[in-house]
Amino acid sequence: MSVRLFWAIQLLVIIPDFRILSTRRKVYSIYTMISYLKVHEKMIRELLAKNDEKTDWKKISDMHERKIQYFQHERLVHLLVMITTSLATLFSFFFTFALNIPAFPIITLVLLLLSLAYVVHYFKLENGVQRLYTLSDRIEEKLR
Repeated sequence: MSVRLFWAIQLLVIIPDFRILSTRRKVYSIYTMISYLKVHEKMIRELLAKNDEKTDWKKISDMHERKIQYFQHERLVHLLVMITTSLATLFSFFFTFALNIPAFPIITLVLLLLSLAYVVHYFKLENGVQRLYTLSDRIEEKLR
């Protein structure tokens, strides 16, 4: 499989998942890291299922490892943000009872909801990266 054909196939897989939000002057693409991870995982699973002898597993392995590095970086960033948000939630919770300021319960609730959202997102990202590790092992088997 040529490199151009490989990337063309990948773009065909990616493009239908783009959802576009448009304002009068700007166009925004909503393409989350989780959906990006799922698209990559689906593509690798399909390549593994084909079991085509013409497939260049070395190039696929290099690309897959590079994407795993991107996902690991994203995972680290979200871990740091999640820890920071959780600590802010704990401090806000403490100050809610210590200072009796009426605004603190609202801030605590908002931070708690934000922390829960980060935990869910990090959970999905972590599980996705773990699935990519198993796919990496399967690719390594193809290289032998």
